[in-house]
Amino acid sequence: MTISLCYGQTITRQVDEDKNSFVSRIIGENSYISGPTYEFKDSVSLILFFEIKALQKLPKKSNEINHFEGIPTLTLFNVLFSKDHEEYRKIILDTLDNNSGCCPCHYPATIDSILQTNKNEIIVLKTNPVKHDCNSITTYSALLYSDLLEKIKSEDFSMKPSLTIGYYPFVEDRRKEILKRINEKKKIEESQQLTMAIRNAGESVDMKVFALHKLFGRRTVKYLEIPHFAYTLPLWATS
Repeated sequence: MTISLCYGQTITRQVDEDKNSFVSRIIGENSYISGPTYEFKDSVSLILFFEIKALQKLPKKSNEINHFEGIPTLTLFNVLFSKDHEEYRKIILDTLDNNSGCCPCHYPATIDSILQTNKNEIIVLKTNPVKHDCNSITTYSALLYSDLLEKIKSEDFSMKPSLTIGYYPFVEDRRKEILKRINEKKKIEESQQLTMAIRNAGESVDMKVFALHKLFGRRTVKYLEIPHFAYTLPLWATS
């Protein structure tokens, strides 16, 4: 069964339907799920999943990445959102990849997994794969989404990663290495922001001093231009 979804449309979750079955039931014929599906439950229910959506008909329904060769695709970060744990809305949070399909050796971006660093912050691990005989190389990115769960709960669905790093997946403790690199980049960006704020404050003071010097300097010159009238009325006062 294919269900066409818009922003305000709702889908009913069946009794005892698990998250994977629910997501598989609602995606279109030209889509397939990339990576695991994640569910968060408290006062609301959130199901996060990633969808590779072909923008033209696929030769056959398959989750094999090579079947998307030469076909334009979108890799979408989606949420199924519900306040009552029964009626859900499907919402696109972010577009992680827009593959034109013009280069047949570049495949759509796929999702490896999610790392949750704390209650409200997640890291999406994305792969941009290419063919083994391509001149390009497969790249790996970690995308940090801050305040994601709280934003969704407050129905703010405009998401962009606050920080992105490249990483090497074939290490002994991948999670530890990714968190280390993200924290390092956070410190660098915080330092740059502080430096810029100090520099801007200094430039602002310099501009004010320059403006005052220019203002009072101009008035002094106008007195000096006609010294025998200076004791009565300055020229600037008559304009």
